[in-house]
Amino acid sequence: MLFVTFSASGQEFRSAAYCAQLADIGVSTYRTKQAGYSMESVLQKIDEMLADNPEKREAAEGVVIAIYGADSIKNAQQAYDIVYSSCKL
Repeated sequence: MLFVTFSASGQEFRSAAYCAQLADIGVSTYRTKQAGYSMESVLQKIDEMLADNPEKREAAEGVVIAIYGADSIKNAQQAYDIVYSSCKL
């Protein structure tokens, strides 16, 4: 089982659109992991892309770490579903 923690606050947090964005990050992370890229390079890119939104950056970093640490995820759709459902909890 994959557990992703989210510590952001505010109105957008846990909205369908917000969770879908994080789930998309999960899909991209899964595909990037499968392509052989390091977690560090993905985290660096997240830091650059979300530098102006520290709450979303923290949540996205959690997604990246969780996806890289999970051997149970077998495809991109599963990555999306797990991240989205974890976000909505």
